[in-house]
Amino acid sequence: MSPSVTPPLDHQVPSAEELVSRAAALREQLWEDADEADRTRRVSDRNAAAITDAGLTVDDIDGIWRKATGSPQGPFEIYDVVGFNVAYNIQANNPQPSPFIEVLKRGIDNGKAGIADGEGFYTYDAEGRKTGVSPQFPEAWGD
Repeated sequence: MSPSVTPPLDHQVPSAEELVSRAAALREQLWEDADEADRTRRVSDRNAAAITDAGLTVDDIDGIWRKATGSPQGPFEIYDVVGFNVAYNIQANNPQPSPFIEVLKRGIDNGKAGIADGEGFYTYDAEGRKTGVSPQFPEAWGD
């Protein structure tokens, strides 16, 4: 049985209607005028902006992603599995790297770059089970 995670008192948990509305707006923003090849890049490019602009947390975005796509993991959970170093190196070798590369670099510099480190966007126990949202974010979102 995994421990429950209680949001900080100053964090308002959005209603289901608000999350659906935010997800629809985010989907429109990401998909507007994008061809299939560009959509994956746009998702990465806009994750950080969506969090700060729409007030969404990494957990909110992962939950919306899982519900909308049927995927067992959201994008931030996947970054934690793959490890920030892999994602960073892919972006670093891109002629037009995403601004999100700076978020990944900050996690790498903090020594908290995914499940292997016990922390990335989420925190993990010794067996690699998710235990909560990492306190290193959202401070890393360009501050």
